[in-house]
Amino acid sequence: EYNNKLKISRQLQKAQDALIKMSERMIELDEKKNQ
Repeated sequence: EYNNKLKISRQLQKAQDALIKMSERMIELDEKKNQ
């Protein structure tokens, strides 16, 4: 039970990291467009 929760929270962490990286890239692209 506890192990399962740990796995899920790790996956959530990875997903969050990926989302953050994606939005950072989107912002970079937007800034390049606006230059």
